[in-house]
Amino acid sequence: MAVSQPLAHAPMLSLDDLYEVKVDSGSLLFDTQNIDNKTFENGWYLQLEQGEKVVTRSLTANNITTFATHIPCKTSDCNDLGESRIYRIDPFAVSPKADNHQAYRVIDRGGILPQPTKFSVILDAENCEADRCNSEEKINSGVLFGPHIEQFRDQVLGDRRKLWWYNHQDK
Repeated sequence: MAVSQPLAHAPMLSLDDLYEVKVDSGSLLFDTQNIDNKTFENGWYLQLEQGEKVVTRSLTANNITTFATHIPCKTSDCNDLGESRIYRIDPFAVSPKADNHQAYRVIDRGGILPQPTKFSVILDAENCEADRCNSEEKINSGVLFGPHIEQFRDQVLGDRRKLWWYNHQDK
């Protein structure tokens, strides 16, 4: 009888073992002077502003993770409904060497946004040059947060292919 050895478990990580990415004026910020590559290889986390809370589930499509946050109104000069933000982050491309890109956009009139829903629409697009016109299908996709649309204009859907397989079983 063989005795099995217990599987080796990966060590538990804490926030101190991960790299902290901050957001300033909507852009992801990295402390490139004090980056520890080992810490960055362990992973990263996004530090939200004080009082900011994630209020929806995250939805990942085309390598972009989208979620909404809310910051309650704490001063007399802000909207009574607070500030709503929609974040769009490619978690696989977060890098201190990348240009700071806009991580979120602020939603007018604030409030807490509804849960995200992914959409894809196929449109007929007509391209005309001189006296020749070609019709082609164009795919638009994105995420809806109620009436607010986050469109993946910069994201191209991959080629779609049919996959056929044959499952042969002996009888």
